[in-house]
Amino acid sequence: MKKRILTLLLIMAMAVVMITTTASAAISETIYVAGIGMSSGDYLEVGATATTTTAPADKYAYYADGVLTLHNYSYEGENGKLDALVYSEGDLSIVLEGENTLSYNGTNPSFYSIYAAGNLAVTEGTEGGSLTAVATADGISSAGDLTIGGGTLYITADEYGIYVDGDITIEGSTLDITSEDEDGIYAGDITIENSNVTIKADNGISAIGNIAIINNSTLEITDEDDGIYADGDITIENSNVTINTYCDGLYAPYGNIAISYSTLKITADEYGIYVDGDITIEG
Repeated sequence: MKKRILTLLLIMAMAVVMITTTASAAISETIYVAGIGMSSGDYLEVGATATTTTAPADKYAYYADGVLTLHNYSYEGENGKLDALVYSEGDLSIVLEGENTLSYNGTNPSFYSIYAAGNLAVTEGTEGGSLTAVATADGISSAGDLTIGGGTLYITADEYGIYVDGDITIEGSTLDITSEDEDGIYAGDITIENSNVTIKADNGISAIGNIAIINNSTLEITDEDDGIYADGDITIENSNVTINTYCDGLYAPYGNIAISYSTLKITADEYGIYVDGDITIEG
């Protein structure tokens, strides 16, 4: 809530900042998993306190050239780097193989599951993959853009489920997000394509820019505040959206809303759809 109430001047200022930060950050020579530094070529076996260059048979993390592979890796504890179970100072790609868990169970009220100071990408391996992320701050956060290109993510966070300074693209993925005090998903522009997303949060989805839910996506939101909020436009195309909220279902105070060839079900205590611009419904 505190980060999505924006004046027009703030929107313009943030737009200038985003323009100056579109360049990709370099990948990190060292990343940190459960507080343990990993350089390119390092493996970290579940339960180990140090890395190795010898591949374990199963249940490990492996880092090479900006790519972190989680192979049936599980960590539940309170060790991290700069308040994150997985931390990268630059761009990071994460590949999910099998079932993986990153769960913070300590007393720090502001601990992330995954944080990248650059761009972040999450994909699944050739045989599929999943991740369960538990955090007291944001579940997954990035100072750049975030791309989720496959896999199943279960995110439980006290603050934002996903918080990104740049843009988010979710394609061919399944997300189940529970956020206690903030938005399920928050970013600049948000695109959800051919994905299944379930959110229980204080606010469902919030964007400084535009939101597009397209190409056979299914979105279910249960929240205390606005279901889908965008300072820009909201587009729903060839998708199914269900929203149960105590406030507004779709809220675009400065933009337009376009709904085409989709099923939209909204239960709201205030406005079902609120738009300051134009609304178009087709098909």
